[in-house]
Amino acid sequence: CQFFTSCVEIIGQEFIQHDPLQTANILQIILSQRSVGKLLAPLFNPNSCSSQFLSMYGSVGEVAVKEGPEIAFSVLTKFNLAQWFDEASPSVVDCRTLLDYVFHGIKFCGQSSSFEEKALLGAYMLHMKQLVDYQFPLLYNEALHHLIEGTETAEILPQCWKELINVVMPSDPSHSDSCRLGIQQVSESGQYLAEHFTQKRFYTQESLFEVISVDFIIKIARFMSMLATALLTKSLASVELENISSTQALGEYWDWIINLFSPWIFPIQHSESSPVLFPCNIEE
Repeated sequence: CQFFTSCVEIIGQEFIQHDPLQTANILQIILSQRSVGKLLAPLFNPNSCSSQFLSMYGSVGEVAVKEGPEIAFSVLTKFNLAQWFDEASPSVVDCRTLLDYVFHGIKFCGQSSSFEEKALLGAYMLHMKQLVDYQFPLLYNEALHHLIEGTETAEILPQCWKELINVVMPSDPSHSDSCRLGIQQVSESGQYLAEHFTQKRFYTQESLFEVISVDFIIKIARFMSMLATALLTKSLASVELENISSTQALGEYWDWIINLFSPWIFPIQHSESSPVLFPCNIEE
């Protein structure tokens, strides 16, 4: 058995590992024949075949759903995204496709309990962070939409919000000037969140504190706080440069803040004849 294993390793390293024509074939054998998966996994080098990088990545996610996380993890760790960025210079479309695959995997892992699922989730989370960080803010909006969607269905972990925050503001959050978003992107992000959660309150007819778990609320609140602090800092800097009235700028900033947090703190109603929807349960 040891002799056979050694032969496979030697032949594989010499003739297969760096041959792009064999990469997809090796992956299919690994995923379809689990008995030899561990033996062949070291020979799998997806970066040697950039033309099929995306399709192979998607195949791993499909196998994770059908066969379980163990074999998927051993293969997923072979995908070197940093090398792919440098060597393939992927298009925006390719990056978005890969981000879709990554979030599909994150949602599969969900509220992971087993060691194997947690390991697989960790690999997907790392890839999510690398993708969002690549040519930031290229995929920022897409990632934010994925997080909102995953929060709605509770298919992701609150940790995903933390990872996005770490990319947007990689240094100490108390230093607001470290936010990597421009003032327009910060403003648009706040508007998007305000509209989404306002519509959710109208649609569910319930308090956001009832339909979203506290773990998610904590991370979302931190994200909104980061946006608010960044907008204030960037707005004041803009005031100094453009010689705009600080009173006018702060007034516009305050309106934006109220709009951002209003779905969480203000009563709302569709019309004068409709019932008032309070932000939390009020017992008589």
